[in-house]
Amino acid sequence: MAAPARGVGGRVHGRGLGRAGCRPQRDLLPRITVPTLLIWGEQDVRSPLSVAHQFERAIPNTQLVVIRGAGHVSSLERPEEFNAAVREFCRTHSPQPID
Repeated sequence: MAAPARGVGGRVHGRGLGRAGCRPQRDLLPRITVPTLLIWGEQDVRSPLSVAHQFERAIPNTQLVVIRGAGHVSSLERPEEFNAAVREFCRTHSPQPID
């Protein structure tokens, strides 16, 4: 198993919202007041789908799109599906029609 990622100041970042590295940000998630799109790779082992569901529950007005067959870099692994999800989200949440 790979060693945990170390961020600024050498803090260890865990895989779940409850881990030490993510704890400070966890409390901020419910304060997000804009529509939020989460795009997650179905096979993401770095940030498993369980983390996506935690974010989805914590952030109001969130849409979770799971890209089948993609891992952590779904934008590169499945660009068509990723871009389609972003376009649809922007169309849905734009104050003016987007072509």
